[in-house]
Parts: sequence; structure tokens; C-alpha cells
Amino acid sequence: PLAEMVMITNREGFIIFVNKAFERETGYARTDVIGKTPAVLKSGRHTQAFYRQLWNTLHSGQTFEAEFLNCKKTGDLFYEDKIIFPIQNPNHRIAHFVAIGKSKTPNDGDGEKGYSRTLMNDIA
Repeated sequence: PLAEMVMITNREGFIIFVNKAFERETGYARTDVIGKTPAVLKSGRHTQAFYRQLWNTLHSGQTFEAEFLNCKKTGDLFYEDKIIFPIQNPNHRIAHFVAIGKSKTPNDGDGEKGYSRTLMNDIA
């Protein structure tokens, strides 16, 4: 079964934690991404307006929920249903952002490669 991927960033958006499901699904080891931004997963398929809406929503203290098209370390693309929310400190200032996501790509070797090819054909 696919577990939910968890990523936590600091207020500035630098990754401070990812769980084992994140490592397994993306191919990135924890040491690959700690200190970097979530842009390491960027597929280039979302518009600037998408990311502007994401950050405006989060900085207003609200939760952002969307389907992302992300890129694994191998270069394979995968869809991820993701919810991102801010965590406030006792002074009501945003201290962290937490992202919880679930890959919609089968994690079964050859099936995943076939899915990625189909996905690329759909996008192209």
C-alpha cells in the first residue's frame, strides 16, 4: 500500500523533514532534499499563477489543496494529490508549512514506466 508522503519546510520554504514514503515515492533520499526547496520536484507543468495562488493561500494562513504533477529523481513524472497547510507559532506567525500527499502513480516497476509514457503522451 502507498503511504502518504510528508514534507515539512520552514517559513522560508526550505525542507527540514521528509518521511520514508516521500523517499520511496520520489526516489530522493532525505539527505538529497533537506535544506532545499520543494522545487526539486517541479515538473515545469504548472503555471506561475498556480504557484502564486499556492503561496498567497498559504501566507494568508489557509490550506492549499491541489493535484500536482511532480518529477521524481529519475525524471519520471507522477501525479500527487496534495494538501499543504501553515503551522503557526504561539505568536500566531507562520513557522512551518506541512505538505501531505499521495502519489496517484502505480509503484510497480514496469507499470510505472508504462504510465509515465502514457502521461507524457497525454501532456505532449
